[in-house]
Amino acid sequence: RCLVPSNKDKPIDNSAVFDINPALFHKSDQYLFISNRSGRMQLYLANNQYKKAKIVTNLSNSHWIRYLSISEDDKQILLNIDNKVYLIPVSELNQNKLLTAFQSEHLIYESKNPIISLDWLTSQSVAITRVINGNPELVVVQLSNKQKLNFDGRWAYGLKDSEEPERMYF
Repeated sequence: RCLVPSNKDKPIDNSAVFDINPALFHKSDQYLFISNRSGRMQLYLANNQYKKAKIVTNLSNSHWIRYLSISEDDKQILLNIDNKVYLIPVSELNQNKLLTAFQSEHLIYESKNPIISLDWLTSQSVAITRVINGNPELVVVQLSNKQKLNFDGRWAYGLKDSEEPERMYF
């Protein structure tokens, strides 16, 4: 059954497109988001000025892609794919040469449990929240050596204050 607007001036969108988790660049009008516009979840790069989005991945298999975060210098992104967290240089996101797979050297964390949050704490550490038996648990990963610091269950999320970058909240 088709939806028909009651007021002819207001269009109704019957689209099945699912755009999620936008992440804004800090120093430009660009942003990344995840969408199923191509039929499978992929990563898109958009420019707010031109209001156009371009696909930057072409993953052949269906993946559970959720949560992404852009570094403060706009040079790296964290991306959660199938409960694996990848650290990807933004320079590898090219609309002319789509990313078809993620390299093992970009893998910084893997979980058997669902990951529900990613955030940068510093330029060299990231906060990852996974859920174990219904409880969120925080893991901090040091990027220089991929060392993982597990918290004892009292802490669920790690966040950086964008207005006061020297502050972190747990």
